[in-house]
Amino acid sequence: MPGSPFDTRGFSRHEYSVRGVRTVLYSIGEGPPVMYWHGRGTWHGFAWARELQKRWKVLLPYHPGFGESADDPRIGALSDYVSHYAALFDQLQLQQVPLIGASFGGFLAAHFCLAHPERVARLILAAPFGLSSPEYPRPDYAQVPLEALPAWFAVDTALLSPFWPDRWIERRDREQASGERALQGGRTGAAFASDLSALKMATLILWGRGDRILPTGLASLWQAALPHAQLRIVDNAGHLLLDESAEARRELEIFLS
Repeated sequence: MPGSPFDTRGFSRHEYSVRGVRTVLYSIGEGPPVMYWHGRGTWHGFAWARELQKRWKVLLPYHPGFGESADDPRIGALSDYVSHYAALFDQLQLQQVPLIGASFGGFLAAHFCLAHPERVARLILAAPFGLSSPEYPRPDYAQVPLEALPAWFAVDTALLSPFWPDRWIERRDREQASGERALQGGRTGAAFASDLSALKMATLILWGRGDRILPTGLASLWQAALPHAQLRIVDNAGHLLLDESAEARRELEIFLS
């Protein structure tokens, strides 16, 4: 079932062979580079990045096994994604750049920082996955009926209407399988929080107050774990807060500047 096309006006599309795997990367802007890593679904696109283009060149790759990038059968653990991106940094000749990660992309970004802290100038985590607490249990949204799912991702569900549900259905099975492989071997919980205390780069944690995928209370766990982190809770925003919230994008731009 073909999904509605993303609006890619102003974006450039690039293809790279990273360790032999076709990797598709979109970019926008002409300033200093900023890297963004998406979550476990690519169905909602990258339109939010337009607001950074006047000051930054935003690099938006698809992970292997997601979106327009090819599968990499060698990938069986999160560390393989970390290695993939270290190779992409080398290929793009990126020495040290700000790194933005959303949801699963934030989980991956934190692990990348632990392995390659010298390559990340600043870290921005938008509702990252990876820390948990019985006080803030994660609901099982996999059991939610398709017609009710948009309200789990955004407060303003009209934001998703151009590509829901066709794009979600088109990409769901492949990306969910890739996401399950990616989570293998990733550190979580208290051990992960202890690891994070070693990170020295300035960090911004963004969270939507209306997030139903990862409860907002989890933000305090990330702030406690990261020694140089500031936290911003954004009103009127759900899990896809960079897509949905001008305030979240403004906080991101202030932090980058």
